[in-house]
Amino acid sequence: MAFWRPRLIALDIDGTMLDPASALTNATLRAIQMAREKGAHIVLCSGRYFPGVRAIAWQARLDGILIVGNGAQIRTADGAILFHRGLDPVPCRAIAGFAEKWGLCCNLYAADRIYFNRDNRVIDAYVKLNREVPPEYCCAYCSMPDLRTAIEEYAGAILKMEVLSLPGEALPELLSLSRSYPQIAYEGNLQSSVEIHAAGVDKGTGLRWAAEYYGIPLESTMAFGDGDNDIPMLRMAHIGVAMQNGTLAVQNAADAIAPDNANDGVARMIYQYYM
Repeated sequence: MAFWRPRLIALDIDGTMLDPASALTNATLRAIQMAREKGAHIVLCSGRYFPGVRAIAWQARLDGILIVGNGAQIRTADGAILFHRGLDPVPCRAIAGFAEKWGLCCNLYAADRIYFNRDNRVIDAYVKLNREVPPEYCCAYCSMPDLRTAIEEYAGAILKMEVLSLPGEALPELLSLSRSYPQIAYEGNLQSSVEIHAAGVDKGTGLRWAAEYYGIPLESTMAFGDGDNDIPMLRMAHIGVAMQNGTLAVQNAADAIAPDNANDGVARMIYQYYM
């Protein structure tokens, strides 16, 4: 019986492909390149927006398609949009008002730029990333205290929204918003962060789209992730691999557990299939 080997590997970025310092280790880079040399397609699949994923793809020397916004958009490495399901501006206005009412950090991702109402850890991470990549791979962001201005301007190009550090007393109102607008879906733990994107897409639909694009059956796919938003992707893949540092839910949904991202878990698992 022939030894099974994945022909497409989908990789979450934060907490999975990158180490706890958000760095790509040499071991992971070597493992990715070895898998590519042996015929595998490596597809980054992230909640990040396109510039943030493209910058990591540049670091990893990848030139394949990129799944961004938790599956809401699929792009080529040079930016061509292959698939896009944007957010309806009506619930976006409601979410912006919700964040304003509770004094919460809120990020709007539209037209390859992040509009943020106040400084937050996500913007800090992109500031750091911009120091590590060439200018043409830098990530764009813009302070905008009233996000409704950007919502109106980019109504047809909104990828997702993000609310950070959600207090427990605000949660019922957020859940009420989700029931009022069935065209939106939520990702995140509803505490430290909540990501809002269009309903009907997730990392699992992104992986399926990528497999069809490359003409690869799902039976020849593998996916890695650490967060609950990775669960649809892990379930869609023939072998779904959770990181040891991942949530209990993602580990329960996985077919295998890799060592944590502090110990090159992705690289170690890839070597099992390609050495």
